Amino acid sequence: MLVKLSNFAVKPLRKIIPSFKKIDLSTGLLAYFCQLLLGLLMLFFGQYRPFIFDYLFFLNLFAIAALGVTIISVTIFLYAVLIQAILSWINPYTPISAILDALSQPVLSVTRRLVPAVGGVDLTALVFLMMAQVLLLTILNPLQSALLTS
Repeated sequence: MLVKLSNFAVKPLRKIIPSFKKIDLSTGLLAYFCQLLLGLLMLFFGQYRPFIFDYLFFLNLFAIAALGVTIISVTIFLYAVLIQAILSWINPYTPISAILDALSQPVLSVTRRLVPAVGGVDLTALVFLMMAQVLLLTILNPLQSALLTS
């Protein structure tokens, strides 16, 4: 469903920009440009009057857009793993489980290599949720606040 909804915009870019080691660069670039457009629209319709355009302004805007894409990506993975963990306790055979598993498998496979199973219990979802929260609360959100105030 997600592929069909975004295919109209991503498909032309895939012809121009190839994938790199299973990483879809065209989707990432499209997300970055959408975040950049959102930042420009927020500045245009906000109370900021863009009379001073220097290279630091644009560098800051590009950094905020990259950071916004990173925060959204980490948040999507965080909620996908959280919902998948809750569904595994309630009903692991729901139709959305396959979608959530496909979405969270890349990040959980990396975590599984780092964290072994303890007593036959897989704690990778819990470890990933904690790492993602720490990353968001200590690094990404304060960095975004600092960039937005500068």
